Amino acid sequence: MAGPEILRKIVVKISSDKWNLRGTGFFVSEREILTCHHVLADGNGRISEGQKYFIKNDDWDDWIEAQPIGERCSAAQDLAFLSCPVPVGLEAKRVPFKRWDGRHKEFFTRGYDCNTSEDEGASSLGGEDCRIVDKSSRGKEPRWQLSTIKKSLLPGRSGSPVWSVGQKAIVGMIDYQAGDENELKERSLAIPIEEIFPHLPPSKGQPINAPSLPSDFLPRPEDLASLKELVLSSGEEKSAITGKTTEGCLPSDARVGLQGMGGIGKSVLAAALAWDDQVLEGFSRRRDLDLFRPAAESAQPAVAAAAISGRGSSSHKG
Repeated sequence: MAGPEILRKIVVKISSDKWNLRGTGFFVSEREILTCHHVLADGNGRISEGQKYFIKNDDWDDWIEAQPIGERCSAAQDLAFLSCPVPVGLEAKRVPFKRWDGRHKEFFTRGYDCNTSEDEGASSLGGEDCRIVDKSSRGKEPRWQLSTIKKSLLPGRSGSPVWSVGQKAIVGMIDYQAGDENELKERSLAIPIEEIFPHLPPSKGQPINAPSLPSDFLPRPEDLASLKELVLSSGEEKSAITGKTTEGCLPSDARVGLQGMGGIGKSVLAAALAWDDQVLEGFSRRRDLDLFRPAAESAQPAVAAAAISGRGSSSHKG
């Protein structure tokens, strides 16, 4: 599914009266919507107890009431979650999230702004003039700087997802304007997705940062089965791969690696493992299957050309 199609399905507008726009949000699971804290907050910067919020996707006929998830809302980080009483039938693993790699600068976004009328849908923004520029901060909180044509990201866009065109994944969420860049362009700020990872809802979701499988992917069932056995087995059965600590226990950040000459498909096989339904089920929390990365970034660079890192659930580690 292409980025524009994914965003069309998950982006919603947020209102407290079904008339006036408060901002934008997007589904991160079948029942939960992510947005900015200031989108929901009152004039005192608090999310008022008893305040009603409504959400609406362009494909829906009517608004749906949604409730803030208080324990997952943070004014300091400008993050807020809403709970939707009706599941939207979203396949969470089809909504990819990845850390921005610093190289693919072009982005695409979809959302609502102060000029959106009640009957209008979301508008999309993309192209060569939409760039992720660099790292920045808002107070003590990390941010990405976005560069766009002036007046293209108007108030109301807060809570819109930032889709990396090159990485084919959501890498952040727009939260504030940051001033003019020059006579033609302006800067905005976005919350990096890695700041959001710890707050995402538990689900049979997706491997964080794993690349999508290529369109011409050819399954390798025997190799995949061997890797699945290692990843889903107990620590005792896979100790030769992951190694042991001096106390004889699995390391808290155990790894399973693939080794071989360049170009034989190690990274694609590792991605197939990361997206496998049984693996996603085994690592039932998003944080359990946390990171896909080349071995050069691993603590043991000689061991593998691709590594999948797990932070251990109650039933599986690896």
